[in-house]
Amino acid sequence: MPEDQAEALLRLVNARSIAQQLYDSEINFEVAAVWDGGFTVKLGDPLNGYKAEANLKTWEEVEPWLFQQAMIHYPDSVFAREHGGSNVVALKPQTRKDTGAADRRIRNMGFAPDKPTE
Repeated sequence: MPEDQAEALLRLVNARSIAQQLYDSEINFEVAAVWDGGFTVKLGDPLNGYKAEANLKTWEEVEPWLFQQAMIHYPDSVFAREHGGSNVVALKPQTRKDTGAADRRIRNMGFAPDKPTE
């Protein structure tokens, strides 16, 4: 991710959480926590359908994943416009069951720090 986009994202995240921004933009999502199973995150809702779904290992990965998927699946939303539109994220939408790649995509974009080495 280019440095200016990373800085802009940090400013926005510090000002207001991604979850709150999605809520304010009327973009639905769900997060469920299962002990020792991580977090199941879904973009969308049961009435209108889910656009994307992932199983993430840590809370640290939840909001970056929501950010990424909202930019992909809702490029014309207020949320996307506030974050520079579709130029920020240039990834193909993942399918509901394509959960294994979510962690790699987020790390490759520079949102989540690498896991500490021992």
